[in-house]
Formats: sequence, C-alpha cells, structure tokens
Amino acid sequence: MYFDYNATHPICNEVVDTITDILNVSGNPSSAHKHGRFAKDRIEEAREIIADYLGISYKELIFTSGGTESNVLGLLGYCSLNLEADDKVLYSGLEHPSLLGVIHQLKSQGLNCVKVNCNTSGSIDMDDFKSKLVDAKLVTIMYVNNETGIQNPVGEIGKLCAKNKVIFHCDCVQALSKTAIDLSNIDLASFSGHKIGGLKGVGFLFKKSHIKLSPLFPKSTQEKGHRGGTENVTGILSMASAIKSDAKLDYVRDLRDYFENQLSERIECVQISGKSETRVGNTSNVYFPDCSGESLIFSLDMKGICVSLGSACAAGSISPSHVLLEMGFSESRAKSTVRFSFGKYNTKEEVDFLLDNLDQIINRIKK
Repeated sequence: MYFDYNATHPICNEVVDTITDILNVSGNPSSAHKHGRFAKDRIEEAREIIADYLGISYKELIFTSGGTESNVLGLLGYCSLNLEADDKVLYSGLEHPSLLGVIHQLKSQGLNCVKVNCNTSGSIDMDDFKSKLVDAKLVTIMYVNNETGIQNPVGEIGKLCAKNKVIFHCDCVQALSKTAIDLSNIDLASFSGHKIGGLKGVGFLFKKSHIKLSPLFPKSTQEKGHRGGTENVTGILSMASAIKSDAKLDYVRDLRDYFENQLSERIECVQISGKSETRVGNTSNVYFPDCSGESLIFSLDMKGICVSLGSACAAGSISPSHVLLEMGFSESRAKSTVRFSFGKYNTKEEVDFLLDNLDQIINRIKK
C-alpha cells in the first residue's frame, strides 16, 4: 500500500494508454522526414495542452529532464547571463536539495545569497522577506514544501517582486495538480512529470518571454537553444496526459484529514507539522515522540506499507530533515518524524490498514 505520492506518483491509468499509443513514434523530433515531423508535432501538441492547463503561452515552456534540471536551468541559466558578483539572491532554507545545491554554487561564484527565515510552522516569514528584498536581483521560493505540504504565500511574494522589479523563480514541483497555480507574477517556475503520474525523467521550465537564459550545455539546439539532447517524446506526452487527469483533490484531502483525525485519537502525543498553516490536501508530516522514524518506516515496509522520512532525493542521507531543522525543531524530533503523502488511488480501507499497523508498531517500539 503506497502512501509516498510526494516522492513519485504512480503512473496514471490514462498515461498507460497514452504510452501504449506512442511507443510506435519512432522518429527523432529534430529529423526532417515525416517520422521526425510526426514526433515534433506530438511534442508541440503536448506543449499546448500543458500551457492551456496553466493559462500561459506555449512559447513559455521549455521541456527538461525533470524538476532538478528545471531548477538548475532556471537559476544558473539566469544568473550566469544576467547577474554579477555581489548581486543579491534571496532563497529559503526550506527549498529542495537540488535548489540548495545551486545556491551553494552561486555562493562559490561570488553572488550574495541571503537566506529568508521561516516561522516555526514552516512558512516564509514575510516580515523578514520584505526587509531583505531591498536591492535583491533574484528571489527563489518554493510554492509547496515537499516534506510538510505547506504552501508559501507565493501570490504576495510575486506581487512584491514585481513591484520591486525583482525576478522571481518558484519551484512548483509539489504544487502541480495539488493546488491552483497562478504564474502571473512568477518569471521562472520548475515542474516535474512523475510527481503528477507521468513518467520519470521529464519536466519543464516556465520562462516568461522577456527572460533570457544561458543554456547549461554548450551549443544547445533543442528547445529553441535552451537545452541539448533529443527530446523525451514518450515522457513529454505522458506528462501532458497526466496533467489532464482528474487529481480528485477533494477526495484526497478527505482521506488525509480522516487519517490525521483518527491518528490523533488512537495515538497520544503525535504532532502534525504545520497543521495551522495552509497545506496542500495530500501531505501529512507527523512527529511520533520516542519513536525512531527510520524504524517506523522499515516496520511499515515489512507490512507492505510505503511511507518516507522526507525528501526522496535525500533518502540516502543519515542527516535529519533540513526542512524540520529550519523550522526550529530539534534533531531528535526530526529523526522521529514520518511523511505520509496520499493520492487518488488510495482508499479509506487502505488508510484504516495503515492506522491499525501504526498503532501496533508504535506500541511495540515504545515497549
């Protein structure tokens, strides 16, 4: 039973049908013959589907290999072409590891990367943000946190950036298909296909037309010179198919709320991170006092239940969650916290099975 949708969404049923249909697309989209033109046409159809869903122009989409490349292309591509040493870049410590890696590189290149504080509930401290926005050239703040599901006040952040003529990049990977996304005051935004039920290894970067980027690969020719490499036709079409699929947001939120309410009744002292903040409806980040989170996920795995400690990209690390530490929690609490993320293929019966096993396992661990 799978409760790790934030790590990756199971491939949507609609996508399976699409993949079966397009496996016979054999042409390289850069080829001039009819097979190449056919593949290129399918890519452009997918681009328009995704653009229509987001309410933007198809010309503003750059297909990539996923959220990580989109983050790197968006930030490094912009900074290398438009910023100079000592220019100020604002970011938060809550960001995905792929983005924090870019920030580390920008610092080594001499940029003045300034961290914006968050509050103990896991949302951006807007007073701190406003005070640090002065003289900034670029801001990167995620839409939804992948570990807690907390939504940052991106609308307000975007308006402030626009008013102060600051470029705003937003990691929207965990927001897509989970909440309404308004890109009107966002200049650059990163997305991933497998988080919404498409194939792994594909994503896209939203880039407003006035933004100029330096490509990551020299002499790139694909995607209007923004990246190199033959386009992942199958992945791109799977992403367009997934984005049209019904995410059943109300159904998933009801399941998540049922889980949290039942969990609080059954197990004393559990705490849900950021519960007072605005969250997407599928994520529950739960602290189990006096329980090892690692032991808990392994015990659940033995029962056929899949959950995680936090970011899948950091799963091999023995370090506690940087997100929870940034929120001011102790290492002990961070190591006793588990993320449950739900999706449209989960059922109430599965949630009950999860709750029953959690109850048994925690009692055993505490003894």
